[in-house]
Amino acid sequence: MSFISAVKDQATADIDPSIALICIILNVVPIAGLGTLIGGISGSDSDIIVLGIVQMMLCIPWFMAFIVVAWIPFVGQVLYLAALATWLIVLVCNVIFGLYWGIVTYKNAAAKNEYQPANYAPMANAYQ
Repeated sequence: MSFISAVKDQATADIDPSIALICIILNVVPIAGLGTLIGGISGSDSDIIVLGIVQMMLCIPWFMAFIVVAWIPFVGQVLYLAALATWLIVLVCNVIFGLYWGIVTYKNAAAKNEYQPANYAPMANAYQ
């Protein structure tokens, strides 16, 4: 299965809900894709690792390649600003996707692990 079909099927790595919460924070704060990469590594899921690497590559400021044409009057500045605006749009969409993917990972982890506190006592045993 490729990472594209993993996104379509919303297949996430099998991780603890506490790690999934950390992944949500890391997908937004330092760089989008870092939480997805860590979640893929901790769940040993190669498709999610590739997804995290792709997300991190989209954060690279590739608009800097247009700085060589920025010295051309008017046309250079327009090209540079267009590349900068495009990169910012991609970056914002990437952060939104990272937040969404972190929430999906947390929901899947919580559903699979059925996390309960350490001092959990079912109601049937509470009155015996």
